[in-house]
Amino acid sequence: MAATSLQKQLEEAAKQQIISAEQAAALGQFLQPSETAPRFTFEHILYYLGGLLAIGAMTLFLSFSWERFGGLGILLVSAIYAIIGGLLAHRLREQQRHIPAAICIVFVVCLMPVMTYGVLHWLGWWSVETQYSLASRPQWITLELVTIIAGLIALWRYQYPFIMLPLALALWQFSMDGALFLLDDRSWVLREQTSMVFGLILIVVALWADIRTHHRGDYAFWLYMVGVLTFWGGMSLLDSGNEWRRLIYFIINLVLIGVGAMLVRRVFIIVGAIGSTLYLSHLANDLFSDSWLFPVSLAAIGLLILWSGVLWQRHHAVITEKTRLLLPLALRQLLDAKN
Repeated sequence: MAATSLQKQLEEAAKQQIISAEQAAALGQFLQPSETAPRFTFEHILYYLGGLLAIGAMTLFLSFSWERFGGLGILLVSAIYAIIGGLLAHRLREQQRHIPAAICIVFVVCLMPVMTYGVLHWLGWWSVETQYSLASRPQWITLELVTIIAGLIALWRYQYPFIMLPLALALWQFSMDGALFLLDDRSWVLREQTSMVFGLILIVVALWADIRTHHRGDYAFWLYMVGVLTFWGGMSLLDSGNEWRRLIYFIINLVLIGVGAMLVRRVFIIVGAIGSTLYLSHLANDLFSDSWLFPVSLAAIGLLILWSGVLWQRHHAVITEKTRLLLPLALRQLLDAKN
């Protein structure tokens, strides 16, 4: 509900003497969304655009000039920007501007592996010629561990949910490089399987964080985002092999849609819908390309789904109540808070 609409309703309630004018003002102040609440305004676009440009410039585009700067140059430049980002975050935090402060903290966290790379390059412990070989995996793992440690320290110190994003991405990359290094295998199958397993674990961790911290902030948002995308991405890239595996893929995507609806998390629904569409496109273009029965059957299934929606609207309260009784108490409390 928009803040203006809420304010009008409170004013109308005060006019009808349902509540007093003082109570209406107090309720309006209490129910007004905070700066850290999920919103998408123009200033937020500027915050995230500027932050992502700065992070991208220092962590990605700097690679174009690594040889020109040298290890010591990279260390000094990234250290200067880290100090600037830290001071700016401290100033913004004092001004209660938590969203840009969180972006600045993430900027500093993302500079930690760049600084570490500069140190390794300066000391001659990083070979540019073999930086993508299996032998260089320990160096990459070192950068990822530094990012994870920096992210954990920043999360403990500042407690901004946005810090979960670089932390989750670093953990994902750490799992990928760790698996490649330990198993001495560079095949894409291992990468896809590792991504699936990591994503599934991260989704479970996100659910735990959602249950434990939903009343303090949405710390699970970025964990869900990275977990679902890495799980679904690895699963989608795996070679299905036969129609039974493709059918299982379709069923898993339907389950993702259901989980997303239950947890009120759009990322599950979006990837589940994309995966389901990919499977149906496969059926239409490959398996039943010349069959008139497929579009007829698909239309019938669509009508059945529509009718199931009508039945759900009629009986959803009873079904939801009985289903929630089967869930653990902590999960029921989470769902009640979301609804």
